[in-house]
Amino acid sequence: DATKGKNENLEKKLETLSQKFEAIKQRSKDFTIKVNKKHYRVKKSILIAHSKVLAKLITENLAADTFELKGISEATFQDVLNFMNLGSLPSKNVNKVELFNASCQLEIDALKTIAAELLKKVVTQANALDVLVLCNKFKKFKHDDLKKKAFVQFQKMFPNQALMPELASQPEKLKLMMQAKLEMDEKIAKMYLTK
Repeated sequence: DATKGKNENLEKKLETLSQKFEAIKQRSKDFTIKVNKKHYRVKKSILIAHSKVLAKLITENLAADTFELKGISEATFQDVLNFMNLGSLPSKNVNKVELFNASCQLEIDALKTIAAELLKKVVTQANALDVLVLCNKFKKFKHDDLKKKAFVQFQKMFPNQALMPELASQPEKLKLMMQAKLEMDEKIAKMYLTK
C-alpha cells in the first residue's frame, strides 16, 4: 500500500510538472498563424529564421501577433510547421503540389528545394497544369527541371499536336487548351455514348 501510494503521488507530480511545462511552452509561443479554422501558436524567431515572407511581415509590423495563411490545407501547413520547428521531412501522404506552393509562397528556401524534388517524382497528366501554373507563378525561383517535366506530361494529353515549348511559360493559354480539350472530350463522349 505504501508503494502504491508513492507511485500515485509520483504520477500526480509528474502530471502536474508536465502540465506546467506545457503551459510554459505555450506562453513562449508569441505568434498565431491561422490556417482555415485552425490556429497554430508558434515562435516568431522560428518563423523569421525559416520564412523570408513571414520574417518581413513580422519585422515590419512588430505589434502583429496573428497572420492568416490562405490557399493551404491544415495538413500541409502542419508539415511546413514540422519542417520549421523540427527539421522534419514532409509526410509521405502530403499533397506535393500544395507543399510546393506553400514553400514558395512563404519563401522557405530549404523546403522549396525538397518540395520541388518530391513533386518531380509525382508529376502526372492529372497535375501537370497545376504544376506549370505554380512554376510560372513562382518563376523567380527557377524550377526549370520541374517545369520541363510538367510540360512533357501536359503534352501527352495532346498526342497529335506539336506544342511549342514556349507554351510552358503561358499558363493562361494552357488553361484554355485544357478547357477546350475537356469540352471536346465531353462532346465526343455524348456523341458515342448516347443511343
